[in-house]
Amino acid sequence: MSLPLKYDSGDLREYSTADRNRLSYLLRVAYATHLSAGSGAEGSVYVANSGNTSIGSLVDHKSTQEINTNARNNSGGTDYPSYPSLGTSSVATFNYRQNRNSVTAPDAAALNADSYVFIHDTSHIKVAGSTEILNSIVDHAITELRSGDEVGSYRIATSTPNSGGAGTYTEISTWFTDTTYSAGTTTYKLWLKRSLSSVPGTASQPLRKTAGHQLKNQDIQVTGDLIQDVLLPLMINRGLNGTTNLQYNVGSGSIDRGSFKDTKQTSDTTNQGFATGSQPGGTFSNVSNNHYWRTKIPSGSASDDGVTNLYLV
Repeated sequence: MSLPLKYDSGDLREYSTADRNRLSYLLRVAYATHLSAGSGAEGSVYVANSGNTSIGSLVDHKSTQEINTNARNNSGGTDYPSYPSLGTSSVATFNYRQNRNSVTAPDAAALNADSYVFIHDTSHIKVAGSTEILNSIVDHAITELRSGDEVGSYRIATSTPNSGGAGTYTEISTWFTDTTYSAGTTTYKLWLKRSLSSVPGTASQPLRKTAGHQLKNQDIQVTGDLIQDVLLPLMINRGLNGTTNLQYNVGSGSIDRGSFKDTKQTSDTTNQGFATGSQPGGTFSNVSNNHYWRTKIPSGSASDDGVTNLYLV
């Protein structure tokens, strides 16, 4: 592993695991900040009818009231029609998309200016290239995003999630609205984990090579050159195109990021009558005089009609 070098009480030492964990965490925070810019940000997930890559959809349905009528025929027998079946209407279709575009990778000049140095072949100091950075920092950050603290990843929930340890989530948008006839509405939100309440690791400045071939401490702030110009673009391209580790999909994948579902009422309340005036009234249109009518109205609790999940591929 090609971990950065640092000064420790005047001595050159390799980054410890705790040092690596802090830099990896700050990279995930930077990726989360990048995603928060919206659909134009590479890696972002959002709700829209078009644009970038489709990752799935779900339709919101609800049961509807229905009525059957039958004219009186004066035969002396019953003239009531049969009871109708409950209807179903489509309320809205939610289409999900992800921006899977690449960003400009750091070139040799950017790496020489902003990358860190590491020990090469046990005795040489070398500027870390893309391969060394991916293997030492970026892959760790992506692993933590997927199956660790989840900073830099999305979740679906009706209220603020708490997965991966205490931290800060940003509500991005409404993800899905489950509408019913009379059993209420449930709104699912898309959330992005931005940071942890307790920052992991140890803050140590890695060393970089100056134009004069000297070694100098380097800033590891989220907005610094190392993260913004080197680590972050490598992470974006690694997760979206070099692998699929930062790709999302609805309905199938490797790592569950929350379920959402469409429900509708399947129980009903019935009524019947003979129209001699303004009937049946309520939310139904009036039936012509001298007509028998029967109605069904959705009632009771709602049951699942379509359940799916957001996944990291």
